[in-house]
This record gives sequence, C-alpha cells and structure tokens, in this order.
Amino acid sequence: MNKIIRLDLKQNINRTAFIILLLFVVSAIFLNQSGIQKMVRMDKIKEAFIKNETQKVEIFGNYSQYSLYGYIFLFVPSSISSMFAPTTLNNLHTTLDVGFKLDISNPQKGEYVFQRGIGLYWFLLIIGGGAALIFGWLAFRDREYLKMLSSHGSAFVVYTSVYIARTILLFFSLLILTVGIFAQYYINKIVLNGTEITNIIIFMLISFAYLFVVMLIGAVLGTIENASKSRTITFICWLIFFLLCPNFFNLAFSEKAGNMTSIYAIESEKIKLLSGFEKQRIEYVKDKEDKINASKEFTEKFLDEGKIEKLELELMKETGKTVKKYHFWSIFNPATFYESVCNELSGKGFNEHRRFCEESLIKKREFIRYCLDKIFQKQTGKVEPFLKGDEYIFFSKPSLPDFFWLGVLVQFFYISALFLVGYRR
Repeated sequence: MNKIIRLDLKQNINRTAFIILLLFVVSAIFLNQSGIQKMVRMDKIKEAFIKNETQKVEIFGNYSQYSLYGYIFLFVPSSISSMFAPTTLNNLHTTLDVGFKLDISNPQKGEYVFQRGIGLYWFLLIIGGGAALIFGWLAFRDREYLKMLSSHGSAFVVYTSVYIARTILLFFSLLILTVGIFAQYYINKIVLNGTEITNIIIFMLISFAYLFVVMLIGAVLGTIENASKSRTITFICWLIFFLLCPNFFNLAFSEKAGNMTSIYAIESEKIKLLSGFEKQRIEYVKDKEDKINASKEFTEKFLDEGKIEKLELELMKETGKTVKKYHFWSIFNPATFYESVCNELSGKGFNEHRRFCEESLIKKREFIRYCLDKIFQKQTGKVEPFLKGDEYIFFSKPSLPDFFWLGVLVQFFYISALFLVGYRR
C-alpha cells in the first residue's frame, strides 16, 4: 500500500499542480485581505465610536435629555470574521433610550439573518468545491495507470491507496493555505488570541471535511465509463448542488422569515401598550398626594411586567424556530451544511444575532431604571454616563449551529456510502 501511495503522490505532484495550487492559495489570500482591511477599519471606527459616545454624554444638561437620546450599542465581529461572508451584521448597532423601543439598525429581525455575501469561505465553497470535484473525478479515469498500480496490490488496496494519496494532497493544500492566512494576519499586525487561533483551525478542518466529501463525489462520478456523459453529469452536479442549491436554500428561508410577524406590527402593538400605560398612569396619580413617587411606583410596576420585552422576545423566538429549521435541513447537503457551520463560526450568524438582541434588551432595561432613578431623585449637576469604555461594544463570539453533530454523522454516512459505491463501480 505504501508503494502505491508514493506512486500516486508522485503522479500528482508536478509543475502544473504546483502552479494551480499557488494560484488557488494566492486567490484565497487576496480575497481574505479585503475582509482583513475591513476589520482594521472597524478597529479604528470602534475607538472613535467609544470616544464619541463618552463625549456625547457631556453635552446633555440633565438626565431627562440623556434618557431621551440614549446611547448606541455597537456590534463588533471577531478578527477572524474577515474570512467569512460580509453579512449585514457587520454594520449592526442598536440605539438604547427610554422609548421602550429596541431600535436595531436595519430590519435585522427576519430575512436579513439569512442573507450572505462573498468571503474566503465562499471561495472554498464554490471554487474549492469545483476543484475538489475535478480532483476526485480524475482519480480513476486513467485505466492504464490503474492497471499499472494493480501490479503492486489488490483492487481494494489500489482503490484505498489512491484515496489516501489524494487525501494527503488535499490536506497539505489546506495546510499551506492555513499557514498563509496566519502569516497574513501577522503582516497586517492583527494579534489573534487563543480562541481565534483555535477557530481558524476548526474552520480549516471543516473546510477539509467538506472538500473531502466533494472529492469522493467526484471520484464516484469519474467511474462512469462514457467520458462525455461523466463530464456532463459532474458539471451539472457542481452547478446544482454546490452553486445553485446554497443560494436557493438561503433565498427560500429568507422568504420564509420575511413572512413572519411584521416588525411594524410589533411596533404598532408597542404604541398601543404605551398609550394604555400613559392613560393608566395619569389616572393612577391624579388622586395621590405624592405624585412623583406614585408615578415612579406605577412606572416600575409597568417595567416589571415586561410587556414590551415580551413582544421582542416573541419575535426572536419566532425567528429562532425558522433558524432551527434552517440548521436542520442544511445538514443533508454538504454545501449548505458547510455554509451553515461557517456562518455561525464567523460570529455573525443567528446565535450571535440572538445574543446581541438579548443583551440589548438587558442593557435597555437597566438604562431605563438608571435614568428613572436619577430623574425621580431630581438629581442635578453633571450627567454621569451609564456605560464606560468597552461597555458600549458587543464583542461577538464564534459558535456552532444547531444539529451540528447530527450533521457530522450525516457527512460521515455520505463518506462511507460514497466509498463503497465507488469501489463497487
């Protein structure tokens, strides 16, 4: 087996393969550089943003003004998010004030969660997937070459050895790309922490697993004897399952999310609640001697009931159900599963979107109570900011999608099935 592996490695390591690999790695790194430049700009924006929010508080003459204008809570993705598609979550922020409204930039509570762009992961998904498909397709096309290898072992040994040799080449190709990406971050003076380094390695391992499955599919399609028919089926397979399917899959769920409860209907319901609250508050305090404390007491009771927050949480829950379905159905296609995993690994997927909304609701509730206490205490003088420094920033974290391990089992089943089908052919 070792001799066959060495022979196949020698067969595939040549000047043409080296040039193709070099072009592939350079193209991937060039595409990643665009994302890195955005992250560098984001660091500058973050510093200016914190300075501006801190200075803005000094403009307010009292806590009533501060409570009405509030502050901005900014979503900042992790450094490694440059490798992934630039979604609308790159520019996400929410304005928090006492208006009982979770004012998130852009309607990020539905279909926008499913929209994607182009990033390094897209390059590996489409271009890398196409290259892996061709690489697998070529594995068993040369019958004379396979006959020569069969003189060194049984048919099963030859079949397994060819797969091992190509798997080694695939792994080292991604290893070279991984080293190039780490060097790229170093050259751009971006310091990665231990978690980010680990997540880059996880991303590359998942990319390897995806490309390995695609290579096996190509190998099976390459066993079709009629060369013209085999090429046509392989191209159609790439076109449908790896190019069109992920886009239609995201589009379908984006449409489904767009048909959820309208955010404008939610805002209308909030206005009704607030209007009712105001009427009840006026009625409650009119016969009270200490109208200020009575008003505070009634307002705090309204806050404790959390009716406004429940509306936001219900909408998040509704979105969450759609996302769970998205995560579940994505596991049955290697391309959509890879995209689903990369989306959450980027720190800009639904998991972090949900965590950002939840954190915004908590900070909003705390800000309202902070301002109410200051206003009802009739506190004068310099307005003290509610937050300081990095507290204005929400730092996203990479995560994994729902049904991740079930998806891994499905991909393992595909690998086993493709291996057996290819051998039988």
